[in-house]
Amino acid sequence: MQRTEIIYAEQIRLLYANAPAGFVATVLNVGLLAAIQWQVVASPRIVAWLASMLALTALRAGLVWRFQRSSLAPSAIGRWGTLFGVGTLAAGLGWGSAGVWLFPVASSPHQVFLAFVLGGMLAGAVGLLSARMGVFLSFVCPAAVPIIVHLLVQGDMLSRSMGGMGALFTIVVIFTALKLHCTIRTSLHLRFDNIDLVAAVTAEKARVECLNTELTAEIMERQRAEAALRAAHEALEERVQERTVELATTLEQLQAEMVERQRLTEELRQVQKMEAVGRLAGGVAHDFNNILAAMIGYTELAAHNISASSLAWHQLREVLRAGQRAKALVQQILTFSRRTEQAHTPVQLPPLVEEALALLRASLPSTIEICQDIDPKVGAVLADPTQLHQVIINLCANAEHAMRQTGGVLAIRLEAVEVDTALAVQYPTLHLGPHVRLTVRDTGQGMPPDVVERIYDPFFTTKATGEGTGIGLSVVHGIVAKHGGTITVESRVGAGTTFMIYLPCIPWDIVGEVPAEETLPHGQGRLLLVDDEPMLVRLGYSVLTQLGYDVTAYTSSTSALAAFQEAPHHFDLVITDYTMPQMTGDVLTRALRRLRPDIPIILETGFSHTIDAEQAAALGIDAFLLKPWTVRELARTIQQVLAQPRT
Repeated sequence: MQRTEIIYAEQIRLLYANAPAGFVATVLNVGLLAAIQWQVVASPRIVAWLASMLALTALRAGLVWRFQRSSLAPSAIGRWGTLFGVGTLAAGLGWGSAGVWLFPVASSPHQVFLAFVLGGMLAGAVGLLSARMGVFLSFVCPAAVPIIVHLLVQGDMLSRSMGGMGALFTIVVIFTALKLHCTIRTSLHLRFDNIDLVAAVTAEKARVECLNTELTAEIMERQRAEAALRAAHEALEERVQERTVELATTLEQLQAEMVERQRLTEELRQVQKMEAVGRLAGGVAHDFNNILAAMIGYTELAAHNISASSLAWHQLREVLRAGQRAKALVQQILTFSRRTEQAHTPVQLPPLVEEALALLRASLPSTIEICQDIDPKVGAVLADPTQLHQVIINLCANAEHAMRQTGGVLAIRLEAVEVDTALAVQYPTLHLGPHVRLTVRDTGQGMPPDVVERIYDPFFTTKATGEGTGIGLSVVHGIVAKHGGTITVESRVGAGTTFMIYLPCIPWDIVGEVPAEETLPHGQGRLLLVDDEPMLVRLGYSVLTQLGYDVTAYTSSTSALAAFQEAPHHFDLVITDYTMPQMTGDVLTRALRRLRPDIPIILETGFSHTIDAEQAAALGIDAFLLKPWTVRELARTIQQVLAQPRT
């Protein structure tokens, strides 16, 4: 009989000998899992799964009982090994189904408990099923894969992290089982080697009794066999020691992963806080846009009605510039809320820096002196001016905080530089060519090297609780990187801090000239204007009337719909707000289109999480306007919509 067949038979006997312990563990864990999950999983599922697992365990126990009562030769054990493998596969599928059927979506503690129970079953299988790796894998794979996949496809970071750790744990369990399987095979080989050795010794002793002359050779052979046995025992001890070291290393890795998981959990909490701030900012931006719409609109009307040579006209233009700056700031808030990107345009930095410094002077204490050195002839950059404004404000605010107690000098310098090979080698992210360099230097307390290394990490801050979120410099770094630039920092304790920002220049001819102001486009037609803000209704009525249109205005969407129902063909165009009580702009649009499918409609909104230009176009709306609009934008949009051919 072949040694392989004998060892296979012994492995099957080991599986059947270890099976009762597995049955006991299965019954206990099945009952415990069903009891714990009873509160969060539908009871019919639990009962069905519990009944099937207990029935399967009973069938497997009957199989083991029959095997133990049979006296089988090694050649007849193959069929029993197959039956055991099938039963083990069924048990693995049963535990795998628990990862899907008994998975509590709404309860993280119960998810952890379910994963803990499955992990315990996998760990127990290492000792009970490692004699045959095929049998072990037929249990582990169907038991572990479903819950790992289920966790990985969840939307939150916690579930994905648990899924990743489950996959890592499964790999470690399989690796451990493989090591134990090799040890078992080695032990079986050694046992049968010993059996062969004993048989040889017995034969040799018989020969000694017959042939006394061979006694010396027999003794030497026995000594050799004992030496081989000692060597095998020492090798086994070395393997045990190696495995112990591996387990210790794995434990250290798991502990490190737990620390990393706690860090990621804290970052997730901070991100959720920032998302809540973003949603709040969106709501504030909506109301502020309505206020800005009235301010910008009435200012434009006033400027349009007076001579461009008067002092009042120039003062109104300054008001409009301030309104446009406020509009840009609100758009920055909306960008933060929606996580969208702003388009980059050619920007002249000197007036932008001077405007930011003028804003800062009013908020800085008198103990801090501002020194500025701004070259008015530096090149232009391709950028979002609002984001660069935010970069300047953030850096200067940090400098002010560093000098708040002692006072000092805040120096801002703007200059044109040529990035050569030496500078590009020093800062690899820089490209050769002309750049604009913005330097912000303070004479504050400075920072130690370990703090400098982490200043761009999200949520890292050295400020006291309530004085900072730890995202200011992270945002600055991100903005500079998105603009193709580089930011550097130099700081020493007691000697202040210097930030340098390099931004690539663009040719002057790309900036172009400011286009001459066009005449407001006038028109004719009967317009229906709907907005729940009376102030904006009055503004719209005044603007549209001056543009030559016949306007019917309502502050109630239901009243506007009733007026349209009475005379659908009286109106040439409808302008409606989106966010209104009783009936929103999209609902009003559908109602109007049911009465008259060809009516042109312009939808406007200050801000909404549920509508944008693409969604408005999908609803069949002809144009989409974001408040606060300018008179020119409104006039041009109306002219374009009315000029479109209607089918």
